[in-house]
Amino acid sequence: MKNSFLVFLLLFISTVVSYAQTSEAKAGDAITIVTNDGSKISGVVDKVNSTSIWINSPAFGVIELKREEIEKIDIVGGKAGLDKKGYLIDYHGSTHYLIGQSAFGLKKGQAYYENIYVFFNSLSYGVTDNFSITVGGEISSLLFDSRFPTLFISPKFSFANDNYGGLSIGATILTVPSNDFSSAGILQANYTIGSRSHNFTLGTGYGFTFDNGFEDDVIPIIGSFMTRLSRRLSLVSENYVFLSDGEAYGIFSMALRIHFSKPGTSLTTGLWRTSEEQDGFLALPYVGATISF
Repeated sequence: MKNSFLVFLLLFISTVVSYAQTSEAKAGDAITIVTNDGSKISGVVDKVNSTSIWINSPAFGVIELKREEIEKIDIVGGKAGLDKKGYLIDYHGSTHYLIGQSAFGLKKGQAYYENIYVFFNSLSYGVTDNFSITVGGEISSLLFDSRFPTLFISPKFSFANDNYGGLSIGATILTVPSNDFSSAGILQANYTIGSRSHNFTLGTGYGFTFDNGFEDDVIPIIGSFMTRLSRRLSLVSENYVFLSDGEAYGIFSMALRIHFSKPGTSLTTGLWRTSEEQDGFLALPYVGATISF
């Protein structure tokens, strides 16, 4: 099973890289163009031919750029690539908050790498506009405890409109750090209201193990939101309430997401806080980075 997972991971990475290297901008795509002199222009492709690309930019209107003047083209997404304020929509970041998911999915061919706390790494890829898959794992168990690390795979089906939200269902199957390669999983459902730039998500999950079946002793209720503050900043919050044996306790967060010039690439920093009093403990820092390609 371990070897099969690693082979799948290598094939998955090679497919994503191959697509990223061969994709071509077409009419309706939201893109960022980097010219030979280092200038950057964002907008939606109006039309293309073998010698030029016409881009409809919120700042400049429709302008023509010769292909010989273009150093690089980053494709963001489809026709809804700009929000109402003219900001490039973060298709990659809008799929998730800190560690939890929204109902939005990646567009076909979009992909990103994410690192959380240095030791947690994942790679996500949009197989279709409605289906995406994430694979990843952590390396701390291997480095510090000589145990087989946690690896996971997360398929996700999304039925959402970029401007109004929608529903997603998915699952995460993961290995538990141990020497016998035990595994477990979580079924997930999320309902999102709002656009990719400004939204609220209500979700829940249901855990299971392959040995004991479904576990219903702890049921999480998840409430998350994000809102775009400016071209460079978004406010993100992800919050959990766990119900167990008639009692409830929570984990809450607040973070800022910094959007870089490359669409879908960002740095998120924030704090986690539990509902229970912790002697001498205020909050746990969160740091995560996303790189799109």
